[in-house]
Amino acid sequence: MKRENDMREELAELAHKQWSGWMDYLFSKCIAPTVGELIIPKWAVERWKRQANTPYEELSNDEKNTDRDEADKFLALFDTEITRLRSQIKGLEKDRDHQALKRLENIKKADEALNMHIASEVEVRNLQSQLNALKWIPVAEGLPENYYEYLVLPYHKHCPTLWYQDDEWWWYSHQSDAIEKEIGNNLEPIFKVTHWMPIPTLPKQGE
Repeated sequence: MKRENDMREELAELAHKQWSGWMDYLFSKCIAPTVGELIIPKWAVERWKRQANTPYEELSNDEKNTDRDEADKFLALFDTEITRLRSQIKGLEKDRDHQALKRLENIKKADEALNMHIASEVEVRNLQSQLNALKWIPVAEGLPENYYEYLVLPYHKHCPTLWYQDDEWWWYSHQSDAIEKEIGNNLEPIFKVTHWMPIPTLPKQGE
């Protein structure tokens, strides 16, 4: 609203200057028979009355140029205001683009943080799973999968690990790289197991 009032005042000031200029011109053409008295000459009255009663499109080119000069003064004000508004719009667009870019950056950061959180949660679950795998599991809480080797309690006198097959615990007489070859020949049922645990993964060389 303030800028609208400013523009109105600028236009009013220009209108006043134009009126003042015209009055100065008019007075300069008048005759002063006495102090404080002015008389418009006959030629001026006839000329200005004719111009006032003539539509703009019927004026001479010189007369039109006089009006055009006055119109250009208004256009100069409008051009200044248009330039200011364009600059303001450009600034707003730049600010809008900056804010949009900032929002995109914040969304990206939030997405990265969420992915890191998810990855961390997955890692924690994996570690928890590995930790749980290293705990002794009472047979009363659950039995392992068949056809795998496990650590058991109490320890067997011949071997610290036992083979679980057909829902029973078995031991084999000696270690072998291919346990399957010994199944049926060296497996013997064993006493009751109370706890079991998956065999931990052996560390790689250099770890």
